[in-house]
Amino acid sequence: MSDDPIATDTPTTEGLAILRRCLAKLSFAGMGLDRELDKRLESLRQAVRKEQSPEELQAEVEAITTILMQMEDAAARAAKVEPDYAGLLARLAEMAQGSAAKSVRSLRREVDGLPSEQQGEATVAGLAKLLAGGGLLSRLFGNKAADQAPGPGEAQTLAAPAVLEPVARLLAQLSLPEIYQERLAQLRQRGEAGLPVTQLPELIESIVDLVLDASSDDQTRLEAFLLTLNQRLEQVYQFLATTTSTQNQDAQDCAQLDRSLRDQVQDMQDSLRDATSLDQLKHTVEARLNAILSSVGQFKSGQDERRGVLQAQVAQLENQLRVMETESNHLRQTLVEQRHRALTDVLTGVPNRTAYLERLEQEYARLRRYRSPLTLSVMDIDHFKRVNDQYGHAAGDAVLKSVARLLQGGLRKSDFLARYGGEEFVILMPETSLADATKAVNKLRLAIQNRMIEAAGQGLAVTASFGVADFREGDTTAEVFSRADKAMYRAKERGRNQVCCELPRNGTEGEV
Repeated sequence: MSDDPIATDTPTTEGLAILRRCLAKLSFAGMGLDRELDKRLESLRQAVRKEQSPEELQAEVEAITTILMQMEDAAARAAKVEPDYAGLLARLAEMAQGSAAKSVRSLRREVDGLPSEQQGEATVAGLAKLLAGGGLLSRLFGNKAADQAPGPGEAQTLAAPAVLEPVARLLAQLSLPEIYQERLAQLRQRGEAGLPVTQLPELIESIVDLVLDASSDDQTRLEAFLLTLNQRLEQVYQFLATTTSTQNQDAQDCAQLDRSLRDQVQDMQDSLRDATSLDQLKHTVEARLNAILSSVGQFKSGQDERRGVLQAQVAQLENQLRVMETESNHLRQTLVEQRHRALTDVLTGVPNRTAYLERLEQEYARLRRYRSPLTLSVMDIDHFKRVNDQYGHAAGDAVLKSVARLLQGGLRKSDFLARYGGEEFVILMPETSLADATKAVNKLRLAIQNRMIEAAGQGLAVTASFGVADFREGDTTAEVFSRADKAMYRAKERGRNQVCCELPRNGTEGEV
């Protein structure tokens, strides 16, 4: 893998947008392979959504690359299992019939006497010789094997449940707007049913496209609202400018009227002094009064015209402001609903992992400020995979919902419950010591143990294992979660349906 840094040329806005979209798609491809990798991929998606700089994106990619290299090294170090060719032939001989069984046993004796490096070639050559004889399947296993040969529509290999489980978990945790629920339901149905391996990449691509479409739709709606808001604010600015201009024109008209009246009055006074007869005086007064009335009329006409224009503009502006307020309230409500969906597990209705991380940050800040106790518990439903395998994913969903309700009902209002992923839940208990939290969690364990959960038309007995850890001086949130997680696995190792707490300061383990 090259260590060359990302090119230093400044990317275009369009190029950076394409890069972000590619990173967002690629981040879903590795989900479910490794817990630490899942965390880094989620961090990368957060960085993409926040439109962080290319340097910050590079740091996220390098962190993911480091994890992938560690996973590759671990896989390379794994012990290689030598194939047991003799054992394979022995099993075939047990299943074979008649003369074919003798042929396979004879081949097994030949292979068993060879060095290990020659056994593979000899086994293949021997089986090829048997195949050349024709009708090997029929001679080995009789008509049964031929009867069970897959038909044309059954030739595709189904994806293993271990492969589909992370996909189903991702689909269960997706929370999207109402208009995308039908597409999401169809994808969930495909993920729960037996899916051919060849269709798995297309399913993952459909999931990525759905998430990107929903994200793009929210962004488009917000951009459209902001554009409309900008246009209407421009109209408000123009109205204020028009109002200022109108006020200036009114001031000029008033000044003009004042000058005109003063001139007319001055002319009237001069005419009165110069008048030699009553008729001449009457005629002069009438002319000046008519001129004054004309000036006043023009002033009033101009005022009325501008007032009418201003009133129409005010009415239009008020209407636009009402529309804008309605749209703003609708957008605010939409954002509130979207935030609630983004922080809520769609299956169980309790907060999801994102909500947990947000609440954990708040409680951790409060802990550091007030030094008050804070305890964290990690819970995992015992043998949950067995429930899915024996009764189906619908029964597994029913178990998750029931367990979530039992946990929620047994906690205080100040406690916080979230579904961390799959069958795993986390609980935050503020103002609670390790001992008190362990007792409270044990009550939750008993409540789950004593409740028969209705699923698949029958009552299922379900248990859960808990790990508990408290925050100590200098602890990070990751360290406390790790201790609680290890304690939960100790509970699993000791037989499940138990509560284990972290190692206390005196070095002894705690369990209930």
